Amino acid sequence: KKDPKQESGMAAADATSSAKPAATATATAEAKTTAGEAVPSASADAAEGTAGETADEDVPEIDLAFMKPVEGNVTKAFSGDALIYSETMQDWRVHEGLDLAAENDTEVKAAADGKVEMVVNSGMLGAMVVIDHGNNVKTLYGNLSETPMVQEGQEVKMGDVIGKIGSTATLEIVETPHLHFEITVNEKTVDPTRYLPDMQSAEDAA
Repeated sequence: KKDPKQESGMAAADATSSAKPAATATATAEAKTTAGEAVPSASADAAEGTAGETADEDVPEIDLAFMKPVEGNVTKAFSGDALIYSETMQDWRVHEGLDLAAENDTEVKAAADGKVEMVVNSGMLGAMVVIDHGNNVKTLYGNLSETPMVQEGQEVKMGDVIGKIGSTATLEIVETPHLHFEITVNEKTVDPTRYLPDMQSAEDAA
């Protein structure tokens, strides 16, 4: 059975891994666990048995304070292993991050202290920055403008500007301007609303 997960999030950088230094190539290789293919229908039969690396059943504790990378409403929630409809791709797929509404050129800030691991144009998620916060915790910022404002290896503090909102993510190009934001813990994507201040997760809202 095919996995419904898409080339999104950190897995979207795989296509560029051959041009990256060894450390970055290793990071992109690790992210391959979330890559997959589209499921053409939303039927329960199609989705059954597709649980995988994005499961958020046991919310891991993170000894790290986060801030919102932008101030904006959630336009698309983290879906875990559930399939949601993509208006851009016209199919059903998982959504491994959180989309936060923000106008183009809005400053995007580092959600926590860390080191920039990757600055890349992933194609699917456009201009993208990945920050390593240590202890196997990373954050991803997608759909940035063409020129992020940080470099790989750069140390950043919570609140430092790392880029601006753009319209570079072909995976979400028909949607309103937004930041695609992900948190991974031990190489698994988790619901960012569990860790960002003043946010309510989709599960809690239900």
